[in-house]
Order: sequence, then C-alpha cells, then structure tokens
Amino acid sequence: MRSWVNHLKRNQSVIVDLLHGQYKSQLTCPECNKVSTIFDPYMSVSVPIPLKKERDIDVFYLHADPVKKPFKFNLKFQKDDHHLSDLKRTIADYVEKDPSEFYFAFLTHSGAEIVTDEEGTLTNSARKKKKLKSLFAIELSPEDQAMPSGEFLDVEVSITRKPVYTGGMRKTLTFTRLVRLRKNYTLQDVYKKVFLLIRFLYNQFYPGKTCEDFETRNKEFLELPDEEAFKEIYENAENKPFKIMIGTNAKGLSECYFCGEKNCENCEMPYDATKTLDADVLSKIKDEDYVFKIELFYDNLPEFIDTDKFNACTDFFSTGKHKRDDTDKAEKMTSEEPGIAIQDCLNYFARPEQLGPDNEWYCSECKKHQRAFKRLEIYKAPPVLILHLKRFKVKPGMMSKTKIQEKVKFPVDDEYLDMGPYVKNHQLPMDYPELDEILHQPPKEESKSDSQSQSEKENGMDIEEPTKPVGQPAAEGQKMDHIEASGTGDQQQLPYQLFGVINHFGNLGFGHYTAYAKNWNDNRWYRFDDSHVTPADPEEVCSPASYVLFYRRVGLDFKLPPLELPKMPEKSTTETAIALPGSGDNDGKADDDDGKTDDGKTGDGKIDDDGKNLEY
Repeated sequence: MRSWVNHLKRNQSVIVDLLHGQYKSQLTCPECNKVSTIFDPYMSVSVPIPLKKERDIDVFYLHADPVKKPFKFNLKFQKDDHHLSDLKRTIADYVEKDPSEFYFAFLTHSGAEIVTDEEGTLTNSARKKKKLKSLFAIELSPEDQAMPSGEFLDVEVSITRKPVYTGGMRKTLTFTRLVRLRKNYTLQDVYKKVFLLIRFLYNQFYPGKTCEDFETRNKEFLELPDEEAFKEIYENAENKPFKIMIGTNAKGLSECYFCGEKNCENCEMPYDATKTLDADVLSKIKDEDYVFKIELFYDNLPEFIDTDKFNACTDFFSTGKHKRDDTDKAEKMTSEEPGIAIQDCLNYFARPEQLGPDNEWYCSECKKHQRAFKRLEIYKAPPVLILHLKRFKVKPGMMSKTKIQEKVKFPVDDEYLDMGPYVKNHQLPMDYPELDEILHQPPKEESKSDSQSQSEKENGMDIEEPTKPVGQPAAEGQKMDHIEASGTGDQQQLPYQLFGVINHFGNLGFGHYTAYAKNWNDNRWYRFDDSHVTPADPEEVCSPASYVLFYRRVGLDFKLPPLELPKMPEKSTTETAIALPGSGDNDGKADDDDGKTDDGKTGDGKIDDDGKNLEY
C-alpha cells in the first residue's frame, strides 16, 4: 500500500483512478535465494507474443524386453522452449512408464552418446543431429534399475558378422546397442547378458525349418527361460555361433591393454566363470579417456536368422488407442482458427526470467552483483485495462527489426476476458483500507531507526493483503465519483469486456494506425480510419493488425457524460463512410455560439444527401 500512496502523492486524477494499476516485481538471488519485492504503478500492460514455432522429432523407444518391437515416435514440440526432459515426460505418458525407467542416447552404427543433461538440452538441438545420429529412449529392466550407482557401466555393443570374402571388413548389422553391466560380473555373466539382446532373432525359426520336428522344437525353445535358451544356443553348440570381442585401444599405434599387440583388431573375451569384468578386464585400462566397448561378432551366423529384424520398428501412432486418423487430423487443422490466444500471452508475461550479464542486480546478502531471476506479475488491475501486444522485435546485437504478424485471439463483444488467473489481488488499486486517511495525514518526524523501515515501505516491501471485496465503493473521502459498483460478482473471476482496439499496419519504419471502438449508446462497433468512421462487424475486430486492446471491468458502472449522437444509417452491402468534423467541403466550424456554420445553416447533426459529410 505504501508504494501506491507514494504514487498518489504525485499523481491524483481521473486518469489514475481509471487506468493505473500495480505491478508486483520479485527478484530472487540464484545463490542465497534472497527475495526482493517491490510494487510499481503501470498504465498499460505490455504482453509478449509467444511464437508457436513447431518442429517435429523422431524418437525410437527400445523396450527392456528385446522381443517387443521398438516404437517409433514422431512428436511435435515448440522450437525455442522445449527440453529433452519435457520430451521424456511426453513419451513416459504414452508408454505408461515412469520417466526414471528409461534414458536418452544418440545411437549410430559406429557408436553411442548418452544424454546426461536432459533439463539443459533443448529438444531442437537434438533434432538437428538427426542427419548424423538418431535419438533413442532406452528402457531399463527392473534388474538394471536396481543396480546401485557407481557399480555398473553402460557399455556400447556393436553387432557384426564376418566378411563375405577373405580380407574384407566385418559387416555391421545394426546400430550400436547399450547394455548395462555390473562391474563385478563374471565374464560368463557378460556373455549371458549380451545374449539377451539377440535372443528374439532365434525365437521365430530356431532351430531352422529344415530340421525334423521344427514346430515342436521351436515351441519348446520359446518356453525356455533365458538361462536355458543360452545353454541351447551357445554352451551346447559345437561351433559357437558368436563371440564377444573387447574393443582395443591399439589402432596400430600403441600396445593393446588386453593382449599387448599393436595390430590388435579387438581381443576375444574368454567365456570364463572364474574371471570378473572389474578385476580381469577393466583393471588393465591405463587411459581414463578410453571408452570400454564390446563387439558381438557372429563367426557362424545361422542361415535362419533374419538380420533385418534388428532394424524393424512400429509406428506408435499407427495402432492401438493412440492411432492417428489422418482424415480427422486434417479436418481438425482446417477447423481450428489460426492464431495465439491472449491467455498464452498473459501466461508468457508472468514467466520468470534470468537477468542478463549486463543487467545484474546487487544482492545485499551475498554482497555482490547477481544474475537474479525476475518475476513480474499484475498485482492489481484498474477499472480500464490496457493491454499492449509487443509486436515489434529487435534481435540482440543485430540491426534486424521485425514485426510479429501472427493473429492474437481475444474475446470480443459478449465474451469476457477473465483476468482472475493473471491478477494477484482482485481489488481495485484504490481499494486500500484507510487510504484517504493516510493521504491526508500531516507529516510526522521520524527517528533514525524508523527511517530505514520507512524507506523499505516506500519501495513497496510491505505486502498488505486488502480485505475489501472487488468493486466496493471507495473509502469515505476518496474522489471516485466517476465509478460506482454494480455488484461484487464472482470473487474467483475477474471479467473484463473489450470496448476498443488500436490497429497497426506496416512495419517498424513506417505504418498506418486505425481503431475499432464500441459505442456505449447503441452497443455497435465502428471502425475509425483517419477522418472516416464506418460500422464494423464484431468478427473483424480481432485481426493480425490488433496492437493495443482496451478493456473495462465488468461490474463497475462508469458515469459518462450524456451525449446526443446522430442516428447512424443501417449497414448495407456497400459500407457508408462518415466523415468526422473538419473533413469535406463543410468543416463544421461555428462562427459564433448559436451553432451556425459558415454558410449560415444550423448544424443539426444531419447527413447530407450524398451520405458522406456529417454536420454538427
């Protein structure tokens, strides 16, 4: 209240009573969390226009059970303000999993990159990598989730086969997979864990359609647990179908950590239950920058295995309850009116933002300048609320100046704009208890000890929650004869009705202004373009040119002076232009007080025969 009192000491008028409101501004120190709160007056609220720059991204979801075919998601997101953490929550809702049950990684045929900072990574930056690598969501099994932090490794696994001809290079069959291994696993455990990645390849045709009793043996194999299936495929096989190789560091330049050879092309990992991954493999690594990788190498690839299944996936939105109907989607896109809702602009206005390096705030607790987080809110709204749409945008550090041409959708005519969610206190700025008494009390001497406290109050540090309901008459002695309450209304809602719009056509360098206004006498809309006034349809009031909006609070009656207006012509297919005084052949000026015009005729407010000039 004290900050409003200080404002009224310098500004008392009908304009203040009708148009001035209060901001609540909070600065929060990012280091000590000290909060500084001040209140400032305003005459109009400048709201930003959040541009909806949609992009789409492909994400592949790998189930913890490789038997399940991976999902492919194509999801839309807002370009400038969407992070991978937001994307993760969206996918989690679709697959009905907790976000902690999977993680993101970029996978290619040659390697993997695990995303470690989902909160700080913009989805759009991940989308830009799609030409080089794909984004995968990798689901963890309950066993993997239970592994204590620091006791496991997420290891890259490449799946290859021997070259088709002698001397050729190994052929990579699919993109790199990631498998979570405990450091205390035996090397035998590593084989069994990696086998789970490829078991699904055997399920359909093992042991091969050419074998006797194929259907019986295949059915029995499907019912085997993973442990028994591994014995069937690997331990009991005379010719082992695959082996696991350890990625070498040698590359012909240095000795391999695991075999000592310079020309090592990956070392074979022994199938040994007595050796552990930590003691017998990881302990040999000498370079902390070395990334431990393994290769599942098919030396004897069975003919019945279809390697194309490695890369098969299902479009998530092609089946099930989330199936997208292209026809319905097209109809929805054409039926939806394009534009940005004014509510989105108001929500964007109230979002906290961090101060820039060149605009730091001094924190009295930390004793240094900080890039504080600022939050600006509408604390109190006046009887007449002016909303200014920030259509002009200047890029920092550049001379580029652009105008935002998107249409902002706002309520017109009989619809109300509910400001309840966006205004902290629903009372009028003048509705402070004992405001008149404080304004007229004589100044008193203050002690030095009270001086600092008073200074804080004058800066708006005292937060007083008023107790009077919305729309109550002013306190006794306050001069607000031009406003009277017509009912308190719903205390949760704060409805405002549009009565005027200023339009801007052009750009930042030049342009043209017009306006729409609603006549309180006949309740009709009119368009004002220089000296011409024409009736307007309410549907044309909201347009991409809308620049400044004027709203009056519902529930407050404004005592406007009586004014005799001429009867306007009925709207026809051909719009009639009405010239204001001062336009046309007769400028409407009176020579004397009897209201006669230059030619001696009385200006009675009638329209000439040509229907253009209006005389007063």
